[in-house]
Amino acid sequence: MPTLAAQRVAHESPPRIVLADLRRSGLTPKDAVTLRVEYFDPEDVRALVEPSSRFGHTATEFPPAYKLPYFSQENRINGFYRLRFLGEYTPPRDKKSKPQKPQRYWQSSGSTNHLYFPPLIKWSKIAKDPNTTIYICEGEKKAAALCKLGHAALGIGGAWNWASDSELIDDFRQIKWGGRRVELVPDSDVSFKLNVRQGFEALGQHLIQAGATPSLVELPELRGHDKAGVDDFIVHHGRGAAKAFEQLPRRSLLVPASGLNALELSKKNFPAPRWAVPGLFPVGLTVFAGPPKIGKSWFMLDVTLCGATGAIAVGHYRTEAAETLYLALEDTPRRLQARLRIITHARKIQPTPRAHFFNEWPRVEEHGLTALERWLDAHPGCKLVCIDTLARMRQAPKAGGHLYFDDYESVTALKKIADMRDIAIVAVHHLRKSEDDDPLYMISGSAGISGGADTLIILRRARNQADATLYINGRDIGESELALKFVGGVWSVLGDASEFRMTAERRQIISAFEKLGRSATPSEIAVLIGKKRGTVQKLMLTMGNDGLLRWNPGGKYELSACQSIKRVSNEKY
Repeated sequence: MPTLAAQRVAHESPPRIVLADLRRSGLTPKDAVTLRVEYFDPEDVRALVEPSSRFGHTATEFPPAYKLPYFSQENRINGFYRLRFLGEYTPPRDKKSKPQKPQRYWQSSGSTNHLYFPPLIKWSKIAKDPNTTIYICEGEKKAAALCKLGHAALGIGGAWNWASDSELIDDFRQIKWGGRRVELVPDSDVSFKLNVRQGFEALGQHLIQAGATPSLVELPELRGHDKAGVDDFIVHHGRGAAKAFEQLPRRSLLVPASGLNALELSKKNFPAPRWAVPGLFPVGLTVFAGPPKIGKSWFMLDVTLCGATGAIAVGHYRTEAAETLYLALEDTPRRLQARLRIITHARKIQPTPRAHFFNEWPRVEEHGLTALERWLDAHPGCKLVCIDTLARMRQAPKAGGHLYFDDYESVTALKKIADMRDIAIVAVHHLRKSEDDDPLYMISGSAGISGGADTLIILRRARNQADATLYINGRDIGESELALKFVGGVWSVLGDASEFRMTAERRQIISAFEKLGRSATPSEIAVLIGKKRGTVQKLMLTMGNDGLLRWNPGGKYELSACQSIKRVSNEKY
């Protein structure tokens, strides 16, 4: 058994193969000694990497490597290290695992990530001085090369190696970040590798929370490199590297990168809005509100089942079959089953495994959003998620918090998931008890809920009445209002609400005249049907023009001859 790296003495003069690799990053033999690099032959590598006997490998399948030890701020080795392979190494796999990609670096499985403090500068002093800009690079050699250029540069082992359980690793706590300028220096592939960009942008957000002002240095691609690191950039520019590096474009992570000027905006081509249910639920967050026990759950169950089978939802909206998720958090499995049977029978569809249901789900403070994302990871074909109701899942209001911001945060967290996943999330909510001419003001809670959603849909009807209206308004959908009928647990769209409402109000006026049996003024009719005088007067004038009413001297109206004949006929036969 060969002696392990932690038990060996570093080479005073590493082999040429090691020096050649360091030289490609602009590092010298003297730097190799300072960085305490240590050569490992294939046999030593085999002893450190996963035991080869389990996969049937021999020592010849491992390339040589050298060890890059990590240091404390006092430039003392802290025990953590990574191996840099001097040749291609592909991790072994058993029959059940997927093929692995070739790796350039290796660290012990399960080891905690650390920041790489190149022992070329005095980190103990820099860590306490927020006036010194710190650079964070993607790799140890890159950090060392940037330190040689005169900058305080740290290294991380990869775009996400700064994190532990989505938080900054402990090494970051040793540095005073408040008021400090930080420059993140990823490799040039950040421009086309989403995971790399997301990793550095997430690091930037954590540094902002710590009080720093981070920006992203944009390295150019270099000829002959699949991707260019800052060490490649330094070697490429030679003596002019310092000036060239200072001239590289920087993008502040405090300022969104999505800004456009008027000319750019006018020429930009945007894709058409995407839909989970065309005409009803666009991609994004929809708040679907209505009074308690009005039939919101029946409506959403209909859409969920039809969306999973490709049937026509609520008798009006065409769908394409896709996976759906319905969190029926106010229903029992028995009630959900009964309703499912009614709707599938009425719509003449069969239950499908593409429609998924849960009667319980963790709240936001119980990692409910993370649970939702993990479920969506396992079901990438899902296009529609219904949360019934929002109150059952959202985070409980914070003590002493601001209602608007609490409401806004509860919906924008869901909107973020919908936007990232390109799906529609529908949050079922309640209305206030008080009526309002503007339906948007009837949504329960503060304006933070309506302000944070992409689309607002409001379902209203008089209690114990079959007819209802569905008000729709949103960023990607025009304002509209539909008339609906609810019979036997099934909603059906009747048509445009204004036309349907006009017909219903005309029937009310005709019925009032029939009960009076004489001519009457608009004021009298308005009292009888419980409507505003101005509204009734305008409608009666229109009905007169349409031949339904006849105007008499003195400002009174009576039923026209055709309406009187209809009334007599109905009474006689």
